[in-house]
Amino acid sequence: MIEARGVAGIRVLQGFLTLARQIPTPVLERACQTAAKHQVWRLRQLRRLCQQHRQQPELALLSEHPLIRPLDAYDAIAQFPGVSFRPPAPAPEIPYP
Repeated sequence: MIEARGVAGIRVLQGFLTLARQIPTPVLERACQTAAKHQVWRLRQLRRLCQQHRQQPELALLSEHPLIRPLDAYDAIAQFPGVSFRPPAPAPEIPYP
């Protein structure tokens, strides 16, 4: 940063450190990943990304709920030969000689 911007780069680094103290680490990490992916290199844009990531909560998906049918129900509905809606069985372990 200092090589690219000189003395002004120090101010940017100080701004980033202040941002790191204010924003939770996982939010900042996701915002930095998005910024790097889109080649966003300005601190102002990184702040906006942090606000966007902060507003998007992670949703936990349910595997069991009264509205979610069990896999057996789908087997009964769709009678296709050779097709099963069950997850595949784990492969047997083969011992190495």
